[in-house]
Amino acid sequence: MHKSVILIALCFLWFTSSYGQGLKLVNPSSVDASSSYKKYGLPENMFDGNIGTFWNPKKKKGVGEYFEVKFQNPQDIRVIKILPGVGKSKKLYKLNNRIGNVTVEINDSEQFDFSLKDYYGYQELEINRSV
Repeated sequence: MHKSVILIALCFLWFTSSYGQGLKLVNPSSVDASSSYKKYGLPENMFDGNIGTFWNPKKKKGVGEYFEVKFQNPQDIRVIKILPGVGKSKKLYKLNNRIGNVTVEINDSEQFDFSLKDYYGYQELEINRSV
């Protein structure tokens, strides 16, 4: 069994699978979002490896917005790492809205609810599930 790690920064994502001590990047086969500002951030930006780019939903406060990723092959997700705001700088992080609560839904069947701390840095959400 391999382990996967998801990294997010509003929302910046890396999907990685760990084998032994190494990490292997696992990109989703598709990503879709409830909405996005074309000028400020498409959902694809979550996977470009650049912490200075991000997905930005249209609603001013982002409540009820979501994104969905699909993998071509099943993945074992152990942890989601999230930077719950704009990651380009600490100043921009503080000036913009930040994610406070997150619901992670897996395979349309399981849900996990998390409350995030308001600080500039990655936070870990334990999942331990296959997707």
